[in-house]
Amino acid sequence: DQAARERLVGGEAALWAEFVDVQDIITHARLRGIRTIPEFDTPGHVAALGRAFPEFLTDCYNGTVPRQAIYGVHAAREILNPTNPEVYEFMKALLQEVKYTFKYEPYIHLGMDEVYPACWLSNPYIRKFLEENNMFNSTDLMTYYSSKILEINRSIGAKSMVWQDVWDDGVKLPPGTVIEIWKDTTLVSESQPWSYYLSKATSEGYDAVLASPFYLNMIEYGKYNTNDSVMNLEFFKWYNIDLFANFTGDQAARERLVGGEAALWAEFVD
Repeated sequence: DQAARERLVGGEAALWAEFVDVQDIITHARLRGIRTIPEFDTPGHVAALGRAFPEFLTDCYNGTVPRQAIYGVHAAREILNPTNPEVYEFMKALLQEVKYTFKYEPYIHLGMDEVYPACWLSNPYIRKFLEENNMFNSTDLMTYYSSKILEINRSIGAKSMVWQDVWDDGVKLPPGTVIEIWKDTTLVSESQPWSYYLSKATSEGYDAVLASPFYLNMIEYGKYNTNDSVMNLEFFKWYNIDLFANFTGDQAARERLVGGEAALWAEFVD
């Protein structure tokens, strides 16, 4: 509702400024041939949302003590609480707003990456919910959450894109979901090469977007001893990437690679 929206962005004036700013970005990009796809990442990466709606976050436990961070395992409070029905009411209102704002873009990116289940499983109320609903592990809980969010997105007329993590975890995604591949041995040491994930996802019938080899912030710092622009010397490597190197799928699978994303995490921007 209006009060919740103002709570999220800081008042009615801020809400209007937010809408106008987003429209300006969409128009600026469109005039330059750039497609703007919104991403609202849940159930992880929600610290900002938790500041406005702290009741949506999961209390993480250390033994019997709630809101306790365990270094390297979980924070004191993190990840949306999938057992809270108000989370889904809010997400429907949010996604409806996003769909209205990005009315000419069919896709909404729903994130679903880097969800660390230790917090969920440390919470006795969530463990009780799992038991009462014949669920056995965090994958079951993620399936429960993602199915609801994907259905909300479908119900408002939007198409869904997700990061590969939810698929990696064994969640069966509905047909038509686009999987974005970001993992690679160069980014996460315990991962497979990106060609493995691309081959697997497209061979399973999913359309895919590839980001793994296009992380623009992965600059080879200090490599060059020259007065030439480092960016001029660095950018050539992205144009030499063979998208289907070591690809094991058939021709139909190849055609399911529908796009790419050049990700930039602001570590090297001028």
